[in-house]
Amino acid sequence: MHRDLIASVSSEAAKEHARKILDQHGASTEPLPQSQKNPNPDPERVIAGYKTTLHNPRTSDEAKEKAERVLEQAGEDIQ
Repeated sequence: MHRDLIASVSSEAAKEHARKILDQHGASTEPLPQSQKNPNPDPERVIAGYKTTLHNPRTSDEAKEKAERVLEQAGEDIQ
């Protein structure tokens, strides 16, 4: 538990440090609003992302199921 507490505090400290550095350089730490996201993503990169999802051990089963559906609909081999 002690190790988890330290990791949690360190993680927050690291995030705060990163925010300060980004602020110093004029970079935003806020996520882009939907209106500024790429309306026409590269289909090959999207497919590659879903394929990566299938092989990532940290990805939830639900995300893997969605990735399989999307890839099947796109006619991609999911093996």
